[in-house]
Amino acid sequence: MFIEEFSIEEKLLEIFQKVGIYFEEPEFYDLPLQLDSLQFVEVIIELEETFMIKITNDFSEFEKLKSFRDFYDWIKFYFSKNKI
Repeated sequence: MFIEEFSIEEKLLEIFQKVGIYFEEPEFYDLPLQLDSLQFVEVIIELEETFMIKITNDFSEFEKLKSFRDFYDWIKFYFSKNKI
């Protein structure tokens, strides 16, 4: 599966909107998200379903993801690493 960068951004915006986080401008992509634990789990589930990936129960890698851009970069890295 090849995912274009624009598609990743679009899909991530939809995921965050589902958990109640909206970005008015791309300048906000680098600001801390401040997800509560329920939102965090919902985002992980949505990532798995939307991008058809499997995320292990080891969330230590995800604890470092603090902004929209962090999640975006992680998805790009995941697909490049797994050549999907």
